[in-house]
Amino acid sequence: SLFLHILADIVHLFNILILCDMFFAFRRRKLRNKTITLVAAGIVSSSVSAFIYLYDNEIIEVCAYIAVLMLVIYIFYKEKIQRLFVMGLWGLLALSMLDIMTGALIKMLLRLLKVDGEQFINLCVAVIPLLLIYIVGRTYRKNAIAGMNSIKGVYLFWFTFLMCADTAVVTVV
Repeated sequence: SLFLHILADIVHLFNILILCDMFFAFRRRKLRNKTITLVAAGIVSSSVSAFIYLYDNEIIEVCAYIAVLMLVIYIFYKEKIQRLFVMGLWGLLALSMLDIMTGALIKMLLRLLKVDGEQFINLCVAVIPLLLIYIVGRTYRKNAIAGMNSIKGVYLFWFTFLMCADTAVVTVV
């Protein structure tokens, strides 16, 4: 199951990059070889994912995951570091809540169908948000001009608050 854990974290990394690209409208860095950079980011993410899977301290896990995520975002995008950090953390929070809601809904569906598939749930929780974010991001990018740059911080705060409340309701039910 280590393989599925690593695969889910790599898909999670792609989700964050899609959020940064399509929703936050970050300016990309001009990289000489994007493929090698992306593979290197995947290898680093995989290594940290394996470390997180094998190590049993949640505080170190979260700090390591956030550090790698921020490093990858910094490598790919040229924005102010404060903006990268704040929007990266917000994206991680939003994506985590989407993962929690997706996981709860899939578990409920599998329970109704009387199917046991923990590995299936983890894979679906990784892939379904990727598809959802990509489809919504393409639509948003096609119709929006400024990206999320034009949204005021107060509205982003209230949206985050409502997102937390929705996640809590879905998780409890």
